[in-house]
Order: sequence, then structure tokens, then C-alpha cells
Amino acid sequence: MFCNSEHALFKAIYSLPDDEFICGSTGKTVSVETIASCTLGGLLALVLFVGILLYKYHTEVKVFMYTHFNWHPYDRIDDSDPNKIYDAFLSFSGDDFDWVVNTLQERLENHDPPYKLCFHHRDFPIGEPIVENIFKSVDQSKRMLVVLSSSYAKSDWCLMEFREAHRKVLEDRMKYLIVILFDDVDTTELDEEFKLYLRTNTYLSVSDKRFWQKLFYAMPLPSARESVDDGSLESVAASINYIYNSAELLQQEEIEMTQNTGGTA
Repeated sequence: MFCNSEHALFKAIYSLPDDEFICGSTGKTVSVETIASCTLGGLLALVLFVGILLYKYHTEVKVFMYTHFNWHPYDRIDDSDPNKIYDAFLSFSGDDFDWVVNTLQERLENHDPPYKLCFHHRDFPIGEPIVENIFKSVDQSKRMLVVLSSSYAKSDWCLMEFREAHRKVLEDRMKYLIVILFDDVDTTELDEEFKLYLRTNTYLSVSDKRFWQKLFYAMPLPSARESVDDGSLESVAASINYIYNSAELLQQEEIEMTQNTGGTA
């Protein structure tokens, strides 16, 4: 390696004595203003780049912060209304019953802490009109989970539940609806109200690898639950009522649907 200073030009650096081991000026200097401008420009470019990334992936960033650090500083809804006794009301088609019960309900009600769900086959009072039960449950729930499948989109009962929830969203201006989209849904064939909602709001796809993290982020903070002993007794009673209510409610739905359609099934 050779020196490039004029006083020791082309001499090997290791052979230079201490008094010559000095870098001479090349005559070219960079002003402080130039250095400051380049540094500031680089910082601005970095900030702009980070801002674009945060804007494009803001949902993923929020979900990551909540999942890994339990930090939810954004768009947290005030769910302190004591009249809202359920964390979420489940709206789904009977054709999706197995997935809802064995996957969605199982995961949410066994979450730590557990979510309190309104499940119409279990929690609707027997004897009351189905429509009244639906409206009442929507008002008593902090969120409404819509399991949007091709069967759901064809069901008059399901669409009525969605429209009632959508009305609540428009009136209260809050993120009440959580739409879970199945892969078998052709969004071009949905009714106009559904299309409008999906165009203007975020929905969750079951095929998304971060589906559960995004769902937990969108859910409210779980309600305070009863003690373990009370919860166990309630669970046993709920199981008994569930078996009885399911048959009764299905029969009641068929009767009311027949009445509402003028006797046509």
C-alpha cells in the first residue's frame, strides 16, 4: 500500500518514518453545509420510506404489536356499555355449523381469557320471535362476527342479521362488524349492500395465515367472567339447554320463515 501525499508520493506506507506519516491535503475539501445537506436528505428519504411501509402494512404492524407486546393503542373502541353483555354475536349459515362450533366458537370460548359469545342455538330464549331475538342480541353484543360463505349470502335470515348490524355500524360509526370471508364466496355475486361494505371495510379471510391474530386484534377485550365453580355449572346448564334449544329454534325459524314468505318454503 502506497502513500498518496505529495511529500511521500508512491512510498510504501510501512516504510515511512513517524515524522512523515502524515496525510497531506489533496486540495479538495467538503463544506459543512454539503455534509449537513446530504445527511438531512438521507434522513428525510429514510423517514419517507418507513412512512410508506407503515401506511401500506399498517394492519400487519398493529396486529404484530398487539400479538407480541399486547399493545393496542390504535382504533380501540369504547366497549364500556354495561348493556353489552356479550363480546360477540355469531351470525352464520346452518351449512357452516360444524366449522363455527368446532373451530370458531371452540377457539374463542377457550381463549385465555375466554370470550363470551351469543350463539343463537344456545342463547336465544325459546318462544320469543326470532326477529326480536336477533335485534336484541345485536344490541347486546360488542361485536358481530359474520361468517360469510356462499350459503350465508343466499340466506334471507343471515342477510337480515347482516343488515341490522350494518345499520348499527352506520348509526354508531364504529367498527362493530367483523366479516370472516370463506374461500367459496364470489364477491361479484353478493348483494349491493354487502359489496359496498366489503369495498369500504377490512374483512378477514380464513385462508390468511395470520387469520387468528387479526381476529383477536379486532375483538373487544374479553368480558369479566364468572368464577370457576359458577362457570362450570353454567357450562353444564348451557350444554343441556343447547341440545333442547337447537331443535326448538330450528323449528321456530322454519315456521316464521314460512309465515314471512306467504307459505312458500
